[in-house]
Amino acid sequence: MCYVAAVMQPEIDLVYTWVDGFDPTWQQLKAKYMALQGLTPDENDQELGDEKRHRHMNEIVYAIRSARLYAPWVRKIYILMADGQQAPAELRGVSGVEVVPHSAFIPTEELPTFSCRTIEVFMHRIAGLSDTFIYANDDYLFWKPTPPTYFVENGELHLRGYPQPAVLAQLGLRRKGHMKVANRTALMLYARGFERVYMPEHCFHTLRKSTCEHVLSELKSEMKAATAGKFRDENREYWWQMLVYAYEDRLHKPIHDLALGKAHLSFADVEQSKLMSAYVNARLLMLSRFPEHTVCFNTIPPSWYDRMHRYFEMHLEGQVPPFGDVVRTLRAA
Repeated sequence: MCYVAAVMQPEIDLVYTWVDGFDPTWQQLKAKYMALQGLTPDENDQELGDEKRHRHMNEIVYAIRSARLYAPWVRKIYILMADGQQAPAELRGVSGVEVVPHSAFIPTEELPTFSCRTIEVFMHRIAGLSDTFIYANDDYLFWKPTPPTYFVENGELHLRGYPQPAVLAQLGLRRKGHMKVANRTALMLYARGFERVYMPEHCFHTLRKSTCEHVLSELKSEMKAATAGKFRDENREYWWQMLVYAYEDRLHKPIHDLALGKAHLSFADVEQSKLMSAYVNARLLMLSRFPEHTVCFNTIPPSWYDRMHRYFEMHLEGQVPPFGDVVRTLRAA
């Protein structure tokens, strides 16, 4: 008699970071700390101009609906929020969804924080979090049935990114905002003896708690300095996922995949550029007919909220909408 042993997948939780940028109490607290530091940037500043970064159309609701629909194997979903904030009404009391205040896992001396990079450094310390977990921002959606092996296979993590040679990282220091942080991080890793460094792609990140804790211990002084500020700072912070990817590569045998941008759709400049608007519409049409496993719908502007609400609702019905319906939805103002 032949017995075939079932391959047991680990329990996997999903972690979302979210902030209600329309909350007046949070806005006042942010304004207070910005004033204390003499910060008055315009909204286009990638690091501190948070009006664009924190406005939302309740993408977090669609994100969690998509996880329940297309990744029902996810054990628990955590929403990390500033103390005192509440999740959207649609998510309150939903089974398997838990709001975690920053004070539950971030050291007291770091709070309050208005930088996602600080939140990311400590999120693996959430009480009860699975040993392997998935991390995403609120605008990351599952877009078709996705098996757990998309993230973890035979105990090894799928890491989606591309190699970043030291020479390109050095040139990348001339860039601003997030990309400057990424290239500073790459150079710091090369200086520490890493032979290859991967630039994580703009998609869901698979992380291992033990690797995260190893990085925090190994880079104690660097991370202490990186998390010292209340706001994002391209000259002080490091990209946490890039650090964890590098150490995961050193400690384990991850599976490196290339998403090649397929999991990311940016709406930047759709209001200023007809060409960009046409490109985004074309991508949305393609995604309705040929969905990817996951997609980040990044920087949706308010003028697109109504049509994207309709688009998401159609897709999350679990059926591929007729081509004509998608066209009409995207044409609607």
